[in-house]
Amino acid sequence: MLLIDEGQLEEAHELLRPLTTRTRFLRHEMIYYMRTQARLAIAKQEYDMAEHSLQAILELDPDDTTIQAQLARLSLITRLSSGFSSFFDRYRDQARQRRGYRRARTVLTPDSTLTEGLAQLLKDTLVGMTHALGITGISGQRKAEMRDHIVAWLRDPALLPDILRDLTAEERAALRYVLDAGGLVPWDEFSQRYDDDWEESQSWNHHQPETVMGRLRVRGLLVEGLMAASTRSSRRVAAALSK
Repeated sequence: MLLIDEGQLEEAHELLRPLTTRTRFLRHEMIYYMRTQARLAIAKQEYDMAEHSLQAILELDPDDTTIQAQLARLSLITRLSSGFSSFFDRYRDQARQRRGYRRARTVLTPDSTLTEGLAQLLKDTLVGMTHALGITGISGQRKAEMRDHIVAWLRDPALLPDILRDLTAEERAALRYVLDAGGLVPWDEFSQRYDDDWEESQSWNHHQPETVMGRLRVRGLLVEGLMAASTRSSRRVAAALSK
């Protein structure tokens, strides 16, 4: 019990392991063993296992009010966990629907401006871009002001080498692929060749992307619309990539 209270769950599990092969227990030994198993399972959020252990105790001692109360609390925890899971699933699905709607409204061409490409992004996303680009002091700006500040930053040719320096070999190849296609590539084509960031959070302020597409987007090198497109001068980016 002490190991569990101290959060040393693996150590507690190893301490109990020899008892799993034991075939004979006295009644009070079995009750204590199952109590410990239940405590460990709850600490590890293995609620089904915890319920099994508590039910086993009640079979030995049906009048144990402490175990009855623990089962009631465990049932509440399970329902709440399920509710939170459902809530986050709904939130994620709604966020994807909103993103799909914004993408459908953003029709990109090779001549689309950077401002047009970033116009669809939420403020949390723009704040995440400032973190990735190393822009400071603008988090209190309104969304449009922040977007214009980011656009001005991205258009500075002197900063481009520093932005590209952080890219992996695969990300550089993906950017080159878009540039070689004239700056415009269908979403599905890019996704099949590299990846997409559909499963990633778009709140870049809290979760920086890890996919190829996401890392290019958070640096303003790629935007999404009905197509995935480079938002910089293709000639300038291509020249910088070659260095």
